[in-house]
Amino acid sequence: ITRAQRNRVLASGGAMDPVVITSIDGFATLKLEAGYAGAIGVVFDGVCETAVNEYDGVDWTSTLRTSDASLAISKAITDGTPVTAGTTAAAYVASLAAQMGLSVGPLTATNLVGYAFPRTYVPGPVRCRDELNELLGGLECEWWIEDSTLYVTNFGEPLPLPPIVLTNVPTVAGMMLLDRPRQAEGGGLEVRTLLAAQMQLGRAVNVVTADVAGAYRVDSIRHQIDNRGGDFSTTARLTSLLPLGGILQ
Repeated sequence: ITRAQRNRVLASGGAMDPVVITSIDGFATLKLEAGYAGAIGVVFDGVCETAVNEYDGVDWTSTLRTSDASLAISKAITDGTPVTAGTTAAAYVASLAAQMGLSVGPLTATNLVGYAFPRTYVPGPVRCRDELNELLGGLECEWWIEDSTLYVTNFGEPLPLPPIVLTNVPTVAGMMLLDRPRQAEGGGLEVRTLLAAQMQLGRAVNVVTADVAGAYRVDSIRHQIDNRGGDFSTTARLTSLLPLGGILQ
């Protein structure tokens, strides 16, 4: 795998390397899908920035540095279109996302839905990400990008999606935990399940075990995949959605 140079990819019509699907400013798009028979999910959908190939014993290994919408985050500038009085914050966020080349997740955060611009406002030119930081920070919202989609929630609140049940109790329907949940450094829980591509940042989860019971939000995700006999697992860091969190003994 070699880093794709934009002019070479365009000149070859993509025939230079079947791994390269498209190229934007020298970055090859990269999609990683993994899972089990009949249950393949997208683990990552972004761009490959660099590739380092090394000979290790009897194997060649390739280390890829990837990012999700990094070009959009760093380069997108507001187009200067006036934001007229009465425009909702959600509509303006959707406009900024479009200028960054992103799709949007559910824009239903109550702080976002409840605000409209009281007077006409002419943005920029400034970076779209700076506009998002200023607007959403003032509304006590947080935002992130996952698989080229922009998500917004109130601070500390989950996405408006049904919670995922994580359990090791045979009588409870849900996604089975591989280990007992453990207390994470700085609070919260760390849990490990079979590979779960559907686990999203900001997703609400209900943890049900013999010694833990509570509602949590996913704040970080790590997937581990090994086709040579290792684990197919997902490790998530969870923050409690309840004042006292779960019960951990």
